[in-house]
Amino acid sequence: MPIPDFQTLMRPVLELHADGIDHDSAVVVASMADHFELSARMEMPPSGGQKLFNNRVAWSITDMAQAGLLERPRRGATRITARGQKLLAENRDRVDMKVLSQFAEYQEFRTRRRKPDKPAGEQDLSTADAPPLELIPQLIAEARTALADKLVERLRQAPPQFLEYQRPSLRPIPRRY
Repeated sequence: MPIPDFQTLMRPVLELHADGIDHDSAVVVASMADHFELSARMEMPPSGGQKLFNNRVAWSITDMAQAGLLERPRRGATRITARGQKLLAENRDRVDMKVLSQFAEYQEFRTRRRKPDKPAGEQDLSTADAPPLELIPQLIAEARTALADKLVERLRQAPPQFLEYQRPSLRPIPRRY
């Protein structure tokens, strides 16, 4: 079975927390791997960093915590909140970013990461559902384009003498014996 995206993981992660006790991150990852019948040998990114499945579980927890469905009583542990219990009681078959968007805290979380020059109502739909780890190449390309635009603008604003070649002095360097 392919590794599920972080939104597909949200409902099962929330169900795991339904007992109301604290769950360590490692236990959540192991439980989700069992739930989705994934092998112990999961995909590693080329950089050798965090496993892709662990990363997706972590992002599902982060998004739900930002929406107030989970809380973090201590480092590496999560617990369901009353809001999370209520959402589970509504018998939704899927919890995803669209469901989380009904909460003001989550909307604020999503907008504070948005570029300031983009209007609040405008959202890039092609990247809205992608995990952050998969957005890195696109973000690098955008950063390079922005840097190139800034350099071109600075060159246009500079006086013509800025681009003239300044020949270094050709005086010999004295030798010390």
